[in-house]
Amino acid sequence: MASESGKLFSFHNVGLFSDHFLSKRLPAESPLWSSQKAAAQTAFDRILVQYKKFISTYKNPNEAQTEDDFIRPVLSILDYSYIVQTPLKHKGKFNQPDYSLFGDEKTKKEAGSFKVKEQEAFYSKALAICDAKYWGRPLDIKLSDKKDTFTNINPSFQIVNYLVGANVDWGILTNGKLWRLHYQKASSRSSNFYEVDLEDL
Repeated sequence: MASESGKLFSFHNVGLFSDHFLSKRLPAESPLWSSQKAAAQTAFDRILVQYKKFISTYKNPNEAQTEDDFIRPVLSILDYSYIVQTPLKHKGKFNQPDYSLFGDEKTKKEAGSFKVKEQEAFYSKALAICDAKYWGRPLDIKLSDKKDTFTNINPSFQIVNYLVGANVDWGILTNGKLWRLHYQKASSRSSNFYEVDLEDL
């Protein structure tokens, strides 16, 4: 989203995109911004309301609370359709990404009609995989923490494993506060990413 001056909001880009493109060329693409400005502002305002409600409810939210009361509402505000805890088998190991994201309900329904053994067909319908952690959890280290519901693996490695296993290009890794975009075809899948601090916004 561009500000009134045309400049982008603060972001943390680690080799995923060109900084010049993000800070200079993209804001100058006026047809892109003008066509989406009203929708982006509406989404931003709705997310802000959800954020204020969330932080006024919880002092130290766990993963399930963060997902239910913040991450899922944000995904819905951003117009993603999603299926939770989708099965994923890769190299003999079973995993469950928190969310498979789809562009609309029709595509979600088509994907949901595939059987578990039709994994490739299912994930071919997904725009992205999303993995969610509890509010504020560090995204680059392994932790032994009771608030980590299912695993204490390094979240950055975990999202990469999901992307490779599902053969999906894009992944979103979030702890509610930070929202990080990963790309399966990046030169370094785990350390190249684009990140925004939603709380700072």
